[in-house]
Amino acid sequence: SSPSAALPQRGGTGRGGRGSVKLSAKVFKKALAFRASTLEEVAGILPTGEPVVATVKVDGELEVWDVDVAAGVAQVFNQNERERIVRPVQRELLLALQKAGHQRARGAGELYAVDRQGKPLPRNEVMSHVKARTKATTPVADQQALRLAIFDLFELDGTILWQRAPYADRFVALQAIFGGGTFVRAVAGRTDVKGADPIRALWRRHVLEENFEGLVLRTNGAVKVKPLHTVDLAVIAIQQGKGQHRDTTGSLVLAFRDWTGRFLEAGHVGSGLTVRDRDWWWRTPKRIPGGCGKGAAARATTFGEPGPVVEVEAESFNQKQVR
Repeated sequence: SSPSAALPQRGGTGRGGRGSVKLSAKVFKKALAFRASTLEEVAGILPTGEPVVATVKVDGELEVWDVDVAAGVAQVFNQNERERIVRPVQRELLLALQKAGHQRARGAGELYAVDRQGKPLPRNEVMSHVKARTKATTPVADQQALRLAIFDLFELDGTILWQRAPYADRFVALQAIFGGGTFVRAVAGRTDVKGADPIRALWRRHVLEENFEGLVLRTNGAVKVKPLHTVDLAVIAIQQGKGQHRDTTGSLVLAFRDWTGRFLEAGHVGSGLTVRDRDWWWRTPKRIPGGCGKGAAARATTFGEPGPVVEVEAESFNQKQVR
């Protein structure tokens, strides 16, 4: 039987198309409702004796893709309904669906970029690629590093699958259609994972060796399993907040010193700060190299020493030179 044999049969849904599954990337992202976890917590959240679908988590821009083979059209949209023009990706979407004998499909994926070894780039570099190289005027030669990792199937040949077919069945269908491409490929994973040991094996291969963001475990809900780092970072500036925090601290600008003695900015952190925390930081600008408010991060580059050191817990850090 075909990989789609276990999927719901078409009936009463009308012709497949954008109007038949009204699911934008923004709505889909909210519907995912992933719960975060760490590898150490995995054993405590797995259902006893029941298989779990474990897939690779790619750190890119969430997209909804729509392919119509008869019309020769493949489109990719982000959560703001902005179309991403990536010709190698669009061409492979069409060819893969055509080769598998299907006419129409819609689903979700992550648009990301890879280095020369084929490993995923850090998120800040991924977003630079996505924003700068997905325009109608972008030469195909400049899009060779972009990839679309497909992880869900909403609709196939007029059959609505979203919230109707089990994810395991949708995943098997994705592997059959998009299992061997260069620019488009279904995320790696397994549908028969039982216990923590197979998850640790997937973690070693895909997260530690291949540099992917983490794993997604699907049982009754979905759980993201991602690495967690704790580091000590210097506060070099305080950015003013917006909205309800407009008269106090919005975020702390952080940095660390590399092996040459240079300070490298490690991004901003604002979540986790209490009202009291925000007020305390806002009232102590003399202790911060860049001070507070607009232009604080830029002023930090003129100081020779960093400010107070804080302990930060995060999934990853983006680095750029401050001085």
